[in-house]
Amino acid sequence: NSIHGEDKMTLRPHMKDEHIEVIKNLLEHENPMSCLEWGSGGSTLYFPTLLPDISWWQSIEHQHDWYDRVYQEGLPGNVALTFVCPNLPYMEGTDDDGSYATFKHYIELPRGKYDFILVDGRARVHCVRRAVNMLNPDGLLLIHDAERREYLDFDKTGLEGIEISVDSSILAIFGKWDMIRKIIEYQKDM
Repeated sequence: NSIHGEDKMTLRPHMKDEHIEVIKNLLEHENPMSCLEWGSGGSTLYFPTLLPDISWWQSIEHQHDWYDRVYQEGLPGNVALTFVCPNLPYMEGTDDDGSYATFKHYIELPRGKYDFILVDGRARVHCVRRAVNMLNPDGLLLIHDAERREYLDFDKTGLEGIEISVDSSILAIFGKWDMIRKIIEYQKDM
């Protein structure tokens, strides 16, 4: 169940293989130095290994058992994994993605600007809205499971987007037009 035969890693990114390849190509071509991920997992263990050693990957997780599982896999040296308990009781396994009030600290924990932001956790609508203001000028914002159209309800002023659809799963990518144009070129090369 590991990806590309890495030693030790048993979790893999919970994404379509085509989406993993798109993100892999983005990371390898753009070499972002500062990365933020809401929602940890196999992506936390795999994607940072594709980056230069001097890069930094901040991952935020709300579920303690899952945080422990990811942490015990052995984090790459450039990863900081942070557990943030929901502010209010939250029931996993429902269609409720989580309100701002429930996940206030989870949403607000990260500070600063990032070159690459992956939103793949709870309270995505609120994380995406916050992420837009945290992007560096040439930064990229990726939203996993964007087939849930409410995830795309944010101010896109100054951003262009592309959606990569595989079966019923959509990976949405937003950034400045020159960055989106590069992504389209990467796709042609795949």
